[in-house]
Amino acid sequence: MRRPDGFRLPEVRDDRHGVAGLDRYRAILAHLAGHRRWSRPQVADNLSPLQRLAVECFEDSRIDQLCCACTPG
Repeated sequence: MRRPDGFRLPEVRDDRHGVAGLDRYRAILAHLAGHRRWSRPQVADNLSPLQRLAVECFEDSRIDQLCCACTPG
């Protein structure tokens, strides 16, 4: 369910594996904004937990692809 009060993000992200914490923070924010823009609620009570996980994985990949296409770099 979408919450009208904005995003809930950690205050700080540390540098990891050569990626700056600020860049990781921006990527998280872009991903969440992408969900707000392109995702639709999906109600399917007949899916197994594994099926739900697969749907969520594909949806996250789709959102990441759309974010990268809209804002390269």
